[in-house]
Amino acid sequence: MAQSGDTGKQSITVAFTGDLVPSSAMFEGDEPIDPRLNEVRDIFASADVAIASLLSPLSERGTPIAKMINLRSDPSLATDLRKFGFSALHLANNHSMDLGFDALSDTVAHLADQGIASFGAGANLAAATEGLIVEAGGLRIGLLAWSALLAAGSGASPLRPGIAPLEVTVSYEIDPIYLTEEPTFPPTVRSAITEASLTAACARISEVRAQVDVLLVVAHWGEGVGDRIGEYMQPLAHAMLDAGADAVLGTHPHSVYGVEVYDGKPVFYSPGLFIDQTPRTGNTPDVDELYANMSPDSYIAVIEATTDGVVSVRLVPTTLGGANLPVVAGGSDADRIQARLESMSRRYSTTFERDGRDILVPLAAS
Repeated sequence: MAQSGDTGKQSITVAFTGDLVPSSAMFEGDEPIDPRLNEVRDIFASADVAIASLLSPLSERGTPIAKMINLRSDPSLATDLRKFGFSALHLANNHSMDLGFDALSDTVAHLADQGIASFGAGANLAAATEGLIVEAGGLRIGLLAWSALLAAGSGASPLRPGIAPLEVTVSYEIDPIYLTEEPTFPPTVRSAITEASLTAACARISEVRAQVDVLLVVAHWGEGVGDRIGEYMQPLAHAMLDAGADAVLGTHPHSVYGVEVYDGKPVFYSPGLFIDQTPRTGNTPDVDELYANMSPDSYIAVIEATTDGVVSVRLVPTTLGGANLPVVAGGSDADRIQARLESMSRRYSTTFERDGRDILVPLAAS
């Protein structure tokens, strides 16, 4: 915790990044297998709260459910996640229920054994949307998470375990006149969060808002690869901010997406895939093609916040190094990541400033 130079108030820092898929040891004893990882660890160590999205269940139990990709990681890797410096991991994603609820509950327990809190999933809907309240430097930081990506049966209900759900309606719009000349042109995909899901999520955000000084909300959304922004994503982010969130932290797209500033509050549409040890053998051709199109780039967002909300944002660009673990990006790698940020943020009129290795996001309303 520090004192914010902008406001003179006590402030906290939160380090946030994207998805984690660990599958092999990342440390030998207390030393990382790639020494460059120490610079990444220092960023998390200097933050009051360090969070990310854990995709792979940490369990030896459970049977894979029917879906395209099922993930599983050795429970011993919870120790490595602690050594990374994560203090809380969100589980509201499309893989937490890959092996059923027994494996999900094992994941929660293994993380807790290492002092890592988790949120966004649970034994029923109330538990999945309970979230966390973390105290740091005299401030109370609320953490909530929902997923708009719902494998069959994975969404929690009052009587069913699972992840915190956001239901999406989808329709396909075609132009019949245009199709007479371009008959194979793909339709426009229209999408929206259902009114019931949105109302419930915003009500929970408002409820927690009254209990905390800073509120960060995670949305697991979008597409795994590519550049397309789902039509539902921006209205969802704005609704969450209007309901009381100080920032929306997006996860799932395995590439860097844009950053928006809405009413002075940041929306991080995706920081990318941070740890990518996804197994690359024994997959179907469709899955191999998906993996081949994933980006190695990501970033860590370091957010400074006070009781006035988020007062500064800096992004530390990272890319995959040895053993597909993240290293701080420099030179042409950092330039590539900034260019991607600028391209994906153009629709939001967001500007960026470079400060050495870091990319700063001015919090002027756009």
